[in-house]
Order: sequence, then structure tokens, then C-alpha cells
Amino acid sequence: MNQSPFGSTSNPNIISSSSSGTNLPIVPPPSVSSPTTPSVLPQRDYAPNILDQNLNRPKKEVSETIFSFLFAEVVQYCQSRVNDMNELHEKLMQLGIPIGQRLLELCVLRDKNSKREIKVNNMLGFIGNTLWKTLYGRGVSTIERAAASTQTDTSNPQLKPVITRYMIYEKEPLETKYISPPRDMNVQCAYFSAGIIKGALNAADFRAEVRVAMTENRDYTVFLIDFEEDVIRREL
Repeated sequence: MNQSPFGSTSNPNIISSSSSGTNLPIVPPPSVSSPTTPSVLPQRDYAPNILDQNLNRPKKEVSETIFSFLFAEVVQYCQSRVNDMNELHEKLMQLGIPIGQRLLELCVLRDKNSKREIKVNNMLGFIGNTLWKTLYGRGVSTIERAAASTQTDTSNPQLKPVITRYMIYEKEPLETKYISPPRDMNVQCAYFSAGIIKGALNAADFRAEVRVAMTENRDYTVFLIDFEEDVIRREL
């Protein structure tokens, strides 16, 4: 028996052809790898979470037109769900209160030299200057204290009169800049800002009630701030 020059033909990968006497290699079929899960999944681009944002980032400006449009829609939404103007004013104020609370925290956090105000005048100055500039880019027009005859404490004749009313004058509140309701409706959209003032005061432990009025010639919006008597007496 003749031996193959390539050695034994017992190799399973070699087949002998009887007709030609040549040895042909067997090519194994291509192996099909089963799909496997990659060890590292591709990262998805998630939208940034507002809770992960840096509170000390530079201040951003918001379009006045967009704010006016959104606020007008808010007023219309609230107006369709109330029975009278008093309820509308209350709804607008309730929308502003939590904003005032959070805004006070934000302003204090951003100001490294901030301190807790314990005087009414200083707290109102903080609201009319720092807080108002953070919201609207400018301070209020003026802050005044009511005259002695406006409001007195008559519960105890031995006590001196306590003036608990302060007034913040604003030339043209942003929320009323593009809203001109009929005068007979007596709509005061500035109650939204009144809620912001009340929220900031209450959060700083200056409990007060805030209302909105207009000057006689209607060129100024007035925020009437009536503090509780114990707030005024604790600094006397």
C-alpha cells in the first residue's frame, strides 16, 4: 500500500479522492456566534435634572414677552375658576407665596455675606432691593411707613401706639405691564407679587398680611403690609 507523501490520511480534515488520487482538505463551516449582551451598555443622554443644577450659577434672564404671555394665561385660567375678584386675588397670592419662600432661600444662599434680618426696616429693604432685583432686575420705587394716626393699638391704653403698616410703592409691576383690565372690574394682578412678598416675610418670621392698592392717580401700585403687633413690639 502506497503511503501518501503528506503522511497518514487518517486526519479527519483530509479526504482522499479515489478518481484523482489527490487529498482535498475539508473546510469547516463558518461558526455562527450566538448574540451576546455587551458588557457595557451605551449611555443615554438624559435631560438634566433641575435638582442637580448649581444654585450658584450666573443669573439668567427670561424673556419679558414670554413671561407676560404665560402670566396672562395663568390669570385667565384662575379667572375661569373663581366666582368673584376676591377669589381671583387670593389664587394669585397663593401662587406667589411659595415663590417668595424659595426665593428668599436662594438669595441668602447666593450671598456669602448674608445675615438674618431681625429688624422690619432691614427686612423690607432686603425685599425691595435684593429680592426684587433678583426677580425683576430692579428695585422697588420706595418703601414708607404709615403715619401714626393710620393705625394704633387700642387693646391696652397703657401701651404706646404701634404702627404695624408699611407700604411698598412700585411704579409699574411687570405682571401688570401688558394687562389692562377694565377699571370697573377692579382686577389687581399685582397680588401675585404680593404673595411673593408675603411668602418671603413669613419665611423670615415676619408674619404679615399683604394687600394691593393703587394711588389716587393710578400711577403707582402700593403693597400694603400689615405686620402682626408682636413682630413690631419685639424690636422696640
